[in-house]
Amino acid sequence: MLKVLNLLQGKINLPLSYKNLLLFLAIPQLAYSSISAECNFNTSEYLAELSQLKEIQKININIIDHKKWTKNLMKATFGKGPIHQKYKKRFNADITTYYSFGQCKHKAKVRLHGDWKDHIDFLEGGKFTQSLDVSLQSGSIANFVKFKLLLPKTRNGSAEIILTHLLRYLDFLAPKNSFVDVYVNGQISPMIIQEKAEKELLESMGAREGPLFEGDESYLFQNFQNFNHYDLINIALSKMTNSDWANSSYESAKISLTAFSILQKTYINFAAQAPENNFALDWGLLSNGNNKLISKWAKYEILLFAAQASHGLIPHNRKFYFNSFYSAFEPVYYDGSPRSLVGEWIRIRPDFKYYPFLREDHFDELINDLSAIDQDHFISLMQEDKILDGKSTAKIFNDLSVKILILKKEFLEYSKRTNIEKITQNIFPDSNSFTIFRKNLKELLPESFILDIINSDNSTGLFQAELCSIKSDSCKKKTLHFSDLGTLLEKKFLDQDNHNLLPRVFIAPSFIENDQDHNYYFFNKNISIESSASTAILFDSKNKVLDISFSNYDDWALIFDSNLMDIELKVSSGSYDNMPFSSNNKRLNSRGLTGCLSIYNSSLDKTKISVIDQNKSCEDTVNIVKSSGNISELRILESISDGLDVDFSNLSIDFLEVQNAGNDCSDFSGGEYIIYTAILLNCGDKGISIGEQSVVSIEDLKIKNSYIGIASKDSSVSSVQSHIFFNVDVCMDVYQKKQEFFGSLLYINKSSCESTKLRQDSNSLILSHEF
Repeated sequence: MLKVLNLLQGKINLPLSYKNLLLFLAIPQLAYSSISAECNFNTSEYLAELSQLKEIQKININIIDHKKWTKNLMKATFGKGPIHQKYKKRFNADITTYYSFGQCKHKAKVRLHGDWKDHIDFLEGGKFTQSLDVSLQSGSIANFVKFKLLLPKTRNGSAEIILTHLLRYLDFLAPKNSFVDVYVNGQISPMIIQEKAEKELLESMGAREGPLFEGDESYLFQNFQNFNHYDLINIALSKMTNSDWANSSYESAKISLTAFSILQKTYINFAAQAPENNFALDWGLLSNGNNKLISKWAKYEILLFAAQASHGLIPHNRKFYFNSFYSAFEPVYYDGSPRSLVGEWIRIRPDFKYYPFLREDHFDELINDLSAIDQDHFISLMQEDKILDGKSTAKIFNDLSVKILILKKEFLEYSKRTNIEKITQNIFPDSNSFTIFRKNLKELLPESFILDIINSDNSTGLFQAELCSIKSDSCKKKTLHFSDLGTLLEKKFLDQDNHNLLPRVFIAPSFIENDQDHNYYFFNKNISIESSASTAILFDSKNKVLDISFSNYDDWALIFDSNLMDIELKVSSGSYDNMPFSSNNKRLNSRGLTGCLSIYNSSLDKTKISVIDQNKSCEDTVNIVKSSGNISELRILESISDGLDVDFSNLSIDFLEVQNAGNDCSDFSGGEYIIYTAILLNCGDKGISIGEQSVVSIEDLKIKNSYIGIASKDSSVSSVQSHIFFNVDVCMDVYQKKQEFFGSLLYINKSSCESTKLRQDSNSLILSHEF
């Protein structure tokens, strides 16, 4: 309990005393048993510790059918070549995670991990140890549910842990890592625990769940038929890795297809240059021409070359995240295998011929980013607290900067030797690259097919396509439902084929959505806006008033990378005679946005927002994502679903008013928030919903006509100093909802609620001075 109070005091400055706090009497309810671990302590009391890998003392894995597991492991070990896919079958396991304050038991599935035999090792006594791929079916470890347990030698030990931490610190998508002692059926091995590239990784770094892709290794390492390791390298393109997201709705499928087509084109262009070009992909395509993202790609790749981690830049090793706010890709770090972070030697260097977007200032920006890091703070945030000290950190940062300067010098020398106009041209093939790919495919896999998706229909959720034989050039029409698209993008076949017997399907990069969106820039590009074509946007620069008017039911506006200091936003919508009726709102629009008005990656200070909404197509009337600062007033009237949704942000709101919301009046997730006054009226479900590891402090809260007053869930810590609820069925609801999180904590000071109904699950707490 004292740990919880310290968390409250440290995050939201509450003058709490453990002695005068009592547990709020609430109707007990079970935690979501299917998604919660079985812990011998209340998880809400240790939220900070449970999110840290360094708090784990050991992990014990008991594989249920140990005999079959051992037999499968021996076959994989003594088989010819790499670890064949057929030996990567999943086994049921019971996993126990040990902490200093207790233990948690999980149901799980495990399998062998790795392409090569370095992921299997022999110990004394003829026993095995091996890298594992783990999927928890109940509970989470450090807020992720899918992870790898890697033999340290496969990732060069501590260098991998330090590099991933550095990448995360610089806001590149990278997994959490740490050393951990693992017992597998009684056999102990020191291993690296590393989360997988899943939605938990994205959300832990303030990125909304969206399409994830990787280089497709299905045709490499003897994974396909009788071909050798790299026989099919010229046709090994990309694939989706989170097919469930694409299969979830028509909009998700369409976004995934658009993203996939861009990436597929990128890989086809690369294949046309291989093997002369071993690493470089077209940043212009990946970034959608966004200079900010080009800079991010440049710094990411320069850093990996300097860190001797270019293994992670080989296209079949790469992973990608499609950021819908930019309609572009960001890199996801994976398998860099850094040789050494110290020293000035660089084993593999980029061939600058294939980096037409690289600029001198990209090197300078990266060095400045490293110089700006508070090294003591960097060390304190490490998931592993035994491998870095001040001296070693300073050495690593210095040597990385030196190697970046070496690469910069080589780039400038190359630029002098080469015609500057030639350098600035994009050298990646375009018009003939697909022709080259088809030729390679016909030579290598003549029995395969190319699927060309031509168009789609929102009303039916169907996609029309042509399936063409490579061998005969004959084609036939094919109709696909959106719920099958994600599986197609990941598995690459239209019918179930677990043994690679059916002809494989290659998807042509033709489905690229070209919406007629508009772009606006104000205040010397300090304010950037993208919107649907029929949205009207006017800016009064003298009074700093930005007017946004929606004309159609599916209109939207996105403000991104903007400074909204002292800006007043006025948003209005008309009524729509021809608006299609739907009993269920679309979660996403065609751009992957949930908000009628979305604000992304922006700073706010004394910003005012007022919205009169009659737009019927948005999940959220206002959605604020990955932004920070202060909003002096925020008023939302009339919402078909949620009024306000704030994600991954750090905000204070002086005055919040939301009226007449079909679902939640307000929703705060994944950030830190202070609300001084909130008035929430006529909320279809919750007055205020707090979730996903948020820390929220509310001074004065008034809610009228709502099913639930305040809900605090999923590792959130919430404080309400004073509240008055009228006509509310459930005053407070505190619980765990999602597998990757834990219980929640709600502190109430001065309470006034007509209903006496309170709910908390077995992993959560309601605390109060009054009871």
